[in-house]
Parts: sequence; C-alpha cells; structure tokens
Amino acid sequence: MTEDHKTVIFCFSATGNSLKLARDMASEIGSCKVEQIKENTPVVIDDNYAGRIGFVFPVHAYGLPIIVRRFLKNLAIKGTPYIFAAVTCAGRPAAALIQLKKYIARKGKILSAGFIINMPGSYLPLHDLQEPYVIDRMYKVEETSVKYLAERIKNKENYGIEAGKYSANRFVSFLVYLCFYFLHNIFDIFFRADGRCDGCGLCAHICPAGNISMADGRPKWRRRCVQCMACLQWCPVESIQFFNTTKGKKRYKNPYVNPWDIIPR
Repeated sequence: MTEDHKTVIFCFSATGNSLKLARDMASEIGSCKVEQIKENTPVVIDDNYAGRIGFVFPVHAYGLPIIVRRFLKNLAIKGTPYIFAAVTCAGRPAAALIQLKKYIARKGKILSAGFIINMPGSYLPLHDLQEPYVIDRMYKVEETSVKYLAERIKNKENYGIEAGKYSANRFVSFLVYLCFYFLHNIFDIFFRADGRCDGCGLCAHICPAGNISMADGRPKWRRRCVQCMACLQWCPVESIQFFNTTKGKKRYKNPYVNPWDIIPR
C-alpha cells in the first residue's frame, strides 16, 4: 500500500458542498485522496487499494443520489477496509446513511461510521438561499466538525451511523424517495433556458448524468436527469429555470469549489 493511498474518499458533488467536505476530510485525515464518483463505472477495492474507504455525497430526496446508487451497484470491495461516510444536507438527512449501510452490507462489509454535516441548501425548487451570515456559520461548523470526525476515522472507530428520526427514516423518506427514484428521469421536462442563455455549454459539460446536449446553441435535456441541479446552479448567466419555482431565486455554488472540479472526468 502506497503512502498516499492509505485512505480514499469517493465523492459525488453537484454544487460543491460535498466536495468541500471531502477535501477538508482528506486534509485532516492525511495520506488521503479524493476520487470522483461516476455512474456505471466499475471499481474494485482491496487492501492494496486503501485501508480506509470513505463515501461523501449529498442527501437527495431523503436518500442516496441516483448516481451514488449506480456506483455502489458496480462497486466490489475485497479484503477488510475500514468503511466510513459523510453526507451533506440542508435539513433532514433521513435514511441516506441507512440506505448506504444496507448497500455495504450486501457486499458482506460493515459501514463503521456515518456522519451528517449541514450545509447550504442547493435544491432550488424547494430551498431559498439562506442569508450570508447563516451560510458562513455553516461553513465554520463544517470545518470544526471535520476535525472531530477525522479523528474517529483515523482511529478506525466503530462509531455507528447518524440518522434522522425513526418516523422520517422508515415512512416519510421511504415514500418520498420511492417517488423520486421512479420519476427522477422525467423531471427534466420542467427545465428550460430563458432568453439570457448565451450557448456557452457549461450545463452540458457539468451534468454528471450526461443528460444535456447542445442543439443550435441551446441546452436540450434528454430524460436521464438525476435532479442534482448542477446545470441550474452553475449557469453563468442564471438562464436555466425549473418550472416556475426558480425564477428570481438566488443561485448557489460553494465558493471553495469551481465548476472544473465538478465536471465528470
């Protein structure tokens, strides 16, 4: 095992919150690298790959992002690595870590630690952007929390997983996530680019699902949406709208991340 592969964090991030968390964790843990989660990309992990394996991603509809689900299905874990996770959310985390624990268990492994970190909301159809002082406070709490969870990870503690209330985990999140899972790929019928669109194509490049193509200098959504909102939030001229729910709302991108960090590669 090489020194810089003692810990690997697999990260999915659309607007930068989870990527900032993953990078901060890597810095605190040391001898750690961050790799991008890509859908349908087989990965085999064994003790020579890393002794500690982490997953960092946002909560989507009270559960796992679609791309994270697809990644986990193609993931093979050999040996006995220490496995941990951290999720970012703007409200209730509900069953995201519980779902992850079950995926890991199906592979005969144990999710030893799972942490929840509150970050600014990025699902614009439901969240108005918080006030700047609230966002700054979240960043400070995140940076402080990372120091605590990094110690737990470095010591390979059997910490357990953090979760929301039982009722939310078992009932509310189940129903919401079930609808999200079966309907997510048709939600992009509500996306449109208004007259400000200048045809730069950033939305097509940044979409993690490869769901956007450019036709006559305009974005076209292709019914493979995963509802991450990367296209809407990163549009340089804020021309992308989702139905009528996002018009006039302030956009959000984590200021510690740039779009080239997010673009799938």
